[in-house]
Amino acid sequence: VDSVPNETTFLFGGIYILNKNEKDHVIAKLQGFFYDERGETLGLIGAENLYHFIVEEIAPLIYNSAIEDARLVANRQMDSLQEELEVLKKIHKKNK
Repeated sequence: VDSVPNETTFLFGGIYILNKNEKDHVIAKLQGFFYDERGETLGLIGAENLYHFIVEEIAPLIYNSAIEDARLVANRQMDSLQEELEVLKKIHKKNK
């Protein structure tokens, strides 16, 4: 049982991602997947170890990829906004 505030578990660097019920659900899904794919029972300790491996080793890679995707979308939106702002600029004509 995790002993962190609000029954949450952390991803990395103290970032809280799942509460105890969500974590338990994920562990049950891992156990079900293991049984369906291998025909073997994955015990609670094994499932928790697999869960922690995924959280510590794989989740940061997925998280960082998602952040990069979000950055690219934000940059495209900023470029579009810059273009729209350029269109709104008034042209100043000098008197000759």
